Amino acid sequence: MVTNHATKTTPDPAKLCASSDVDGVIIANSDEYHAPHAILALQNNKHVLVEKPLALTKRDILAIIAAERTSRGRVMVGYMRRYAAPLEDALREIGGMDKIIYARVR
Repeated sequence: MVTNHATKTTPDPAKLCASSDVDGVIIANSDEYHAPHAILALQNNKHVLVEKPLALTKRDILAIIAAERTSRGRVMVGYMRRYAAPLEDALREIGGMDKIIYARVR
């Protein structure tokens, strides 16, 4: 239960990730910082939600995977529409259809 509603800020990602007050981190900054900040958070055993893209190179993605394997934290990529109600409705509707062979959307 939250008893202190004071907001803390820091421009230092390392300080944020090292804080025992932080359980998880949302990474929604510029794309080139996604991998290093995700790895930093994982090294501090934080759960991480990264806005897409997860990283800019395959090497960075593999580094994130390696960091997650040694962390108590987990990584998830945030797709902006994934949990939108209309998309969830469409997924439920599509789930009852036979195999879709062709679709066109305008």
